[in-house]
Amino acid sequence: MAKEMKLEAKSNEAAAPAIPLTVLILWIFGGTAYAAIVLLFTPFTHNLDDLKVSLQYVLGPITWAFFAVALYCGYIRRVHPLIVFSLSAYVLVYLASTIFAEFPWRAWRDFLYLLTTMTPFLVVTGTTTNERRFRNMCLFYVLVGFATVVFGLFHYFGGVGLIFSIAYPRYPEVVEPSPLFTLLYTLRQYGEMLSTILNRDFYSAFLIMVLPLNVAMVIDYKPLWAKIFFLMSFTLGCICIILAFSKDSYVALAMILGIFLAFYAMRHDWRSVPQRLWPIWIAGGIVILATALFVIREKFTMLDSTVNASIMSRKVIWGGSWKIFLDFTRPLGEWLKFFLIGGGGGAFYLMFPMYRHPDYNLYMISHITIFSHNQYLDLTAEQGILGFITFMTFLGAIAWLLAREAWRRFRHPLNVYQIMLLSSLIGVSFQNIFSPGIRWTVCGFAYYYLLGLATNAFYLPLPDEEKRRFQQFYDFPPALKKTVVTAFLIFTLVFMAIGVPYGLTYFIASKYNNDGLIELNTFGDRCDAIPRNPQLAQDPHFIQSTRDLGLKTIQLFRKTLSWQPDFITAYYKLAHVYSRMAAVTTTNTVEAMKWWRRARATYDELATYAPNYSEIHQNYGILGRVFYSTTSDPQYLVESLVRFHRAAKMSNRYSVQNTYFDMLQQAAYEVSTTSTRQAEIVRAIEPVLHDLNPPDKRDAFLESHLALLREQVNKGDIRGAAMTEAEILREMAFQVFRRLPSLTNNEGRDGDQILRRALFYVADYCPPRGRHAEAVPALAMLLEEDPTDPQLIRNFTICCMRAGQPRQCLELLARLIQRNPTNWAARDAAREVLELIGDYTRSLDQSLALVQIVKWTKQRYPEMFSGANAATLRAQMGGLPSLAEAYYRVAVASEKCRMDQQAYEYYRRAAEEDPNDAWGQKAKEALLRYLHTLPQTSPTTPAAPAIPAKP
Repeated sequence: MAKEMKLEAKSNEAAAPAIPLTVLILWIFGGTAYAAIVLLFTPFTHNLDDLKVSLQYVLGPITWAFFAVALYCGYIRRVHPLIVFSLSAYVLVYLASTIFAEFPWRAWRDFLYLLTTMTPFLVVTGTTTNERRFRNMCLFYVLVGFATVVFGLFHYFGGVGLIFSIAYPRYPEVVEPSPLFTLLYTLRQYGEMLSTILNRDFYSAFLIMVLPLNVAMVIDYKPLWAKIFFLMSFTLGCICIILAFSKDSYVALAMILGIFLAFYAMRHDWRSVPQRLWPIWIAGGIVILATALFVIREKFTMLDSTVNASIMSRKVIWGGSWKIFLDFTRPLGEWLKFFLIGGGGGAFYLMFPMYRHPDYNLYMISHITIFSHNQYLDLTAEQGILGFITFMTFLGAIAWLLAREAWRRFRHPLNVYQIMLLSSLIGVSFQNIFSPGIRWTVCGFAYYYLLGLATNAFYLPLPDEEKRRFQQFYDFPPALKKTVVTAFLIFTLVFMAIGVPYGLTYFIASKYNNDGLIELNTFGDRCDAIPRNPQLAQDPHFIQSTRDLGLKTIQLFRKTLSWQPDFITAYYKLAHVYSRMAAVTTTNTVEAMKWWRRARATYDELATYAPNYSEIHQNYGILGRVFYSTTSDPQYLVESLVRFHRAAKMSNRYSVQNTYFDMLQQAAYEVSTTSTRQAEIVRAIEPVLHDLNPPDKRDAFLESHLALLREQVNKGDIRGAAMTEAEILREMAFQVFRRLPSLTNNEGRDGDQILRRALFYVADYCPPRGRHAEAVPALAMLLEEDPTDPQLIRNFTICCMRAGQPRQCLELLARLIQRNPTNWAARDAAREVLELIGDYTRSLDQSLALVQIVKWTKQRYPEMFSGANAATLRAQMGGLPSLAEAYYRVAVASEKCRMDQQAYEYYRRAAEEDPNDAWGQKAKEALLRYLHTLPQTSPTTPAAPAIPAKP
């Protein structure tokens, strides 16, 4: 039976008609386009792979046009109706979501992206009419992937660096700038497995779609050299995946191979595999294992931490995506639109900043995340539930038909491809939960190429009667069929007329943007040099050359935007250049305002495309402060408050919170300062305060003061309203800084300085208002960093006692004493607290230890205990007690413990130490009480606690 099927298949292939010229041109152009997109990159743009995007939008529509011509000529085979209708339904839903998108400019671009990435599916599915063509399609797919493997290994193990050293042996002394130099210099700096994909995660995703076919081809191809080649391709590709250190790719590859082996073992006899292949498989496995163990063993030691970071980052991104899909605060009509057809292409990219967790910056999440790193959440957020259902129907139809035929046709020569492609679809679909590379050009093309192969794999083994049965579905009247095909041809021409110019302008804009970034780096270095070397500010030649460089940079970014108005990163860079031009190249306020207004206008342009892009609110706020300081217009003050509030709400970064705090403090100062514009400022800020304090988050203080403020404004009591408003603003500033210690600092020393500033502010703000308990945590954190500061210890002790927290106070003081037993301030504070709670036994221990510390200090620094400046010197140390005071404290504690002889002895010592001192006078008075009660023999003084020899 098997021999008969093989003979039938060979006869079918032999009888296959010659390849039509139209189909041949389609293959040549489509194959060249796919290989160029996968393999090419350029040094002419900031991102070396910007060329891939340009090729996508240029070559994709042209390939569609060739496909339409082949369809018009009748050379495209029919596809299963379930696949056609589900894919068409998905495209229509995508189109509907694009028409009603929140950001049409991005949605139409993403719609073009979808159509272009579907190009390989059309070509592979529509032109593969026999097994020979199918194998050739698989071979081309694998060979392009193998080319990336060869280049990836060559680059990873220093091949590009070797070429660079040969081409430029005298670098860095003598270098002729050129595109080749830029390319080699850039690539040699990367020590990661990037290959031609230029991103290790995307490259791993690409290999996951390509590599498994090598295993099927090892089994299918008969020549030994072919088996060795495909096995080598698979082994080297696995090494590349390991070196790329993409964790989800490891799991996906293991899943694919596991499913393949299980499925294949159930339907085939493993004893039929030639024994000569087993050594080759074993050798390949040993090489892969050796790579994992020895080449990147250091990375695997970090596996636990990187997995945790990946989980937390996905939690942030997925949470934002889910909120975009189901935001129940929207009006019903808008909610239904988002639920059914989503926000349109790019909705996640542009709306995520409003829904992300403020701690997004802690988990390797960029300011703008383009996709949700989950294909299915992307579908729901951008195409709604209908987009999700239609796409999953399309994907599920291919998988179901493939699985059915793989089980039924297990004796067919293509069965090994069916099983492997089914396993690949499952593994790739799993990987798309965590990192959908299909949202990027190369992986998107590879994904739809894979779907095309899968569609062919279940179709080709079908009996002729089954093929005829579902092809009868397409037996439309000739006139209707011609009309549909003609309409499709016209559509592709329109598609080409839109896509090709966009791809070309994208590349030109990317080149100008790259040139602008190069000039911006030099311009920024010159600007940064001025504060470090003030003499440069007096050098007119340096200032003029810096200005000229800034103008050149501006011109390049303007050219970028003239070619592509939606190149949003260029707006951000352009506004940055304008701001630096104002701050560095001019001392004229009027001229500087012109530059700042240009920066503001640039942000306004950016906001029309991406209203929440990166740190746009923070920068709007900064410009508002500049405008207010120059014009005194209260509206700029109000705008800064609103913008900084929004920025602080969207990001928990210390620097953002600190900027918002400064703005609140400045506003409080402005309203509390008597001026001719005070009434105007108060009235401008009053409604804003209600907006910045939503009812569900107001505390009692703010609620009562906001009500009082409204009443005062209505009565015209501007002075009273100003004081109330200032107190509200200060309280809001306090709330910002009070929560800062609960946030995570990832800004290094700058963040540490901001945190310290916040702690001191809270510690100073609360006690005068009787809120001692709120000051305690801040003072405790300050003491952990500076445990010997007497003033901090004193303030901490006072706040704890007034807040009724003596136990917490003593616990911290005990830790401070344990860390440094000679910490006199901590011991003195502990003594005082213990006396206040009536624990004189423990207080006595601290007093005796304090005596030893003071004695040692007096021996070391006698000038602090005698002479006219002694008291001043001790005060400079934070109030170090005199020895007389220390003796007196021991005596008091001893007396409370009814240790009269010890009390008498220390009173005597205090009086003798400094008879004219206040503590000596008090000791003399205490001694009078003991003249008639104590025996005249000298008392025995117990030994003091052991104290280290040096503090």
